Amino acid sequence: MSDSRLPTGTDRASACVLGRAAVRTLDRFTIDHGVESIELMEHAGIELTASIVRIAPDPARVLVLAGSGNNGGDGYVIARLLLEEKWDVTVLHLGREPREGGECAINRQRWLNTGGTIVDAQHGVSMVSDPDGFDLVVDALFGTGLDRAIGDEAAEVIEALNETAIAVFSVDIPSGLDADTGVPLGPCVRADITATIGAAKPGLFVAAGPDWCGRVEVLDIGLATPASAAVESIGTVLDATAIYPLIPGLDRTAHKGTRGHVLIVGGSAGKSGAVVLAGRAALRSGAGLVTLAVPSGIAGAVDAMLPEAMTLALADDGDGNLAEGAWQAITTLDTIYDALAIGPGLGTGEGTELFVGEAIQHFAGALVLDADALNVLAHGSPDLRTRLARRRARDHRRVILTPHPGEMARLVATDTGSVQADRIGVVDAFTKSHEAVLLLKGAGTLVGQNGALAFNTSGNPGMATAGMGDVLTGVTAALSARIEPSYDAACVAAYVHGKAGDLAATRIATSGFLASEVADLLPSVFDWLSQWTT
Repeated sequence: MSDSRLPTGTDRASACVLGRAAVRTLDRFTIDHGVESIELMEHAGIELTASIVRIAPDPARVLVLAGSGNNGGDGYVIARLLLEEKWDVTVLHLGREPREGGECAINRQRWLNTGGTIVDAQHGVSMVSDPDGFDLVVDALFGTGLDRAIGDEAAEVIEALNETAIAVFSVDIPSGLDADTGVPLGPCVRADITATIGAAKPGLFVAAGPDWCGRVEVLDIGLATPASAAVESIGTVLDATAIYPLIPGLDRTAHKGTRGHVLIVGGSAGKSGAVVLAGRAALRSGAGLVTLAVPSGIAGAVDAMLPEAMTLALADDGDGNLAEGAWQAITTLDTIYDALAIGPGLGTGEGTELFVGEAIQHFAGALVLDADALNVLAHGSPDLRTRLARRRARDHRRVILTPHPGEMARLVATDTGSVQADRIGVVDAFTKSHEAVLLLKGAGTLVGQNGALAFNTSGNPGMATAGMGDVLTGVTAALSARIEPSYDAACVAAYVHGKAGDLAATRIATSGFLASEVADLLPSVFDWLSQWTT
């Protein structure tokens, strides 16, 4: 089991990830224990409306697409509450009539009683296609219970909506997306923001889910705790509420020697920038001291690129790569380092394989393996994995592995497509058979160890560019020097790194920002988290 300080998923429903069946069970348990279903829908509508108000111009012109089930009922609550605040709201109902006496029908009538009107479905395509008609579309058509392709009428509206530039806010999950698998069931709404209700769903984070969901927000509507309902959580959600308590404080008496000394081993001829990016990110993440250990042939260049870091020259094979015996430069110094990261730009020669083996066996601090360190772990001697298992037996600090999907595929001897098709299963299986923390990068980053799984909610497609992984390595190393257990350090690193990317997308552009710019925004993210309140 995990020894993490993160919420376990039993503390509050909104801190965990639940599958379709578990959500249904939790809803029913909450209702059976004193919260009427109509009251629960009102709570959801209030929270959803508050989320819309935070992100939309005031007052916005809003089109609510309402279905005939509970998702549609949430839409009618949203429409009524926005209308009461003098917003310009139009409701377009799609699908059959709501079940008489059901929550959707009740809230539909409340909307009409407030003075609202409902537009006939035949006008749906023309309404969503009008670029000047609305500032925001609220997608409240279909929720997590959907398990089949959407019918023609709604499908036509969804396809037309996806062709426009109107901002889309999806209620609970984009209509048409499978809540458990993240696979579109046919035509699917492409949302800018998805506000998921009560608990997050795995489909928001895996497979194609991140492409359709946009930014994910988890809303607490007062559901019972999963533990009280005997509901098993798939994992936890990494958001600001989960992360901010884990950020280490900074005493007024702190100095560079108390903030962690990070050693980063990387770089090779033509790839010195990778280790410099990692070092820059480590310093921006609060490390007091950073040493960049590189092949001696590039040490001078690296020294000039990041004056705030120290450099350590390692044995070089004459071509700018690590040579046999490189570990000898570390053996007399390893006790001064709190964390060691290996891999950015390092190459996969024999010198790298030997160095990784020595580090796994002998380094006593937190250890982060990335990039080429992972590649030699995948293709090198089986003895490397044997040493990895033995390390855990003697040391409470796990190794943190930070692969992208291609590196993960090499670690488990499969192809990238197979990894992407079952990210949850791959992380679960690997961490049960290896004594390591695994941070699987990519859209919907996952952090796992045996007995725990966390789903990251930060990051954006603009981060799919060179050097972002090197920045994450530096962040992870700096945090693992100061945060225990290593699983918590990896969770904080994943979230903070993604949030810095989100900040770059806001301040610079949605794409085209640099990895170094993300590194330089890390202090702003830590400052923001230090002021976070729930």
